[in-house]
Amino acid sequence: MKAVEVEVVEGSYSAMSADTFVVPIPSNERPLRGHAGRLDWRLCGAISEEILCGNLSGAPHEAVLLPGRPPISAPRVMLLGIGASELQPGRGVQDAFRELSSR
Repeated sequence: MKAVEVEVVEGSYSAMSADTFVVPIPSNERPLRGHAGRLDWRLCGAISEEILCGNLSGAPHEAVLLPGRPPISAPRVMLLGIGASELQPGRGVQDAFRELSSR
């Protein structure tokens, strides 16, 4: 089994080096806010397009892989559904990252 290294960082998406950016997507934030909203803007609405097409709702255990593109430095962006953000703050993110290694 291959090891997965997860690092939580803060800063500019274009300045970070990673194989895959992993972004938690809540089911009850539309339009997207925070980091997900900024990343969606940098990807020219690609995350919003996945939501509008029905490929992504933000439900727990949901995952969508997108290609990264400039100005994003990672070649892949994985979107992980975390459910409703205010039900249990942080819980959905913890669960999503716990199952990340199986994705």
